[in-house]
Amino acid sequence: MKAGLASSVVVIAVVYIIIGGLVFRAIEETNDIEQRSEIQSTLRTFFNQSDDGLLRLDEVKKILPTIRKSYEYGVDVNEAIAGSNSSSSSSTSSFSNWDLYSSTFFAVTVVTTIGYGNSALKTDFGRIFCLFYALAGVPLCMLALVVVGQQEKRFIYFVARKMAFGFRENEQRMHLFTTLLVSVGGSVVFVYLSAVVFMKCEEWNYGEAIYFCLITLLTIGFGDYVAGWSKSTNGVWYRILIAVWILFGLSWCSIVISVCQDLYNDLIERTSKMAGTVGSIIESSVKSKVESISKHSADSSMSLEKKESSFKATSAHDNTKPTKSSSLTDIEE
Repeated sequence: MKAGLASSVVVIAVVYIIIGGLVFRAIEETNDIEQRSEIQSTLRTFFNQSDDGLLRLDEVKKILPTIRKSYEYGVDVNEAIAGSNSSSSSSTSSFSNWDLYSSTFFAVTVVTTIGYGNSALKTDFGRIFCLFYALAGVPLCMLALVVVGQQEKRFIYFVARKMAFGFRENEQRMHLFTTLLVSVGGSVVFVYLSAVVFMKCEEWNYGEAIYFCLITLLTIGFGDYVAGWSKSTNGVWYRILIAVWILFGLSWCSIVISVCQDLYNDLIERTSKMAGTVGSIIESSVKSKVESISKHSADSSMSLEKKESSFKATSAHDNTKPTKSSSLTDIEE
């Protein structure tokens, strides 16, 4: 693919993601703020009714659906209960799960098929729009990732040829070296070093950070660990970098698959050539053996024919030779 066309595909994909984020925000934000405000108000009213801090079982059963709903909308129950004064209440209810970054990040998880599941569309119109958005966005995103992967692959092959002084002319060794360079180098950058960053920023341990990196880059996306979701601890730029890391990490995965495919094709080609060479050697050996056997059979046949002719000639000569008795009879006569 030409460089200009490749750049256009990437730009279109980025613009498509941003537009999707804006549309998701416009559809979901108002409903999200209203639902969060209602949940907070219900929780505050319920817990403020009990002066002695004791709750009856029937009251707990009534509030459980609201508590479950608060988890779905990301409402902190403790903050909702503590926010009984007006200033805290207004600041808490004005928060939205569908700000510009969150909605754009949601669009990224849709078109990359990661789908963490930590945030979901609540309105019917948003769900319908998401279906059509994914139908066009997933192929476009995959194409953009392939384009970025091809450019990165060319750069990696260039670096590999500069580094591989001893076996530049050996294509099989070059493919093997490039595969190792892509796999090991990409793992260090997109998994091990990235896990250190997530461990520091998200307050995870290293195992949890590695787990998040692999689950994300393999597009499994369970949603039990999501980086950048705690808006109080990290800034907007950190969350933007997470989206960039996801896109480049997925392109790296496509490079690994492509390079492994090149290595596999080269191995198959060399194996076919080797099999053809071995087959030719076996064929020539069998052919020479058959010719040798045929020649030996022909020589044996000729030898038998000569022996048979010689035997016949000897027999004929013996039949024409006079015997001793016949000679004596002739003399008496």
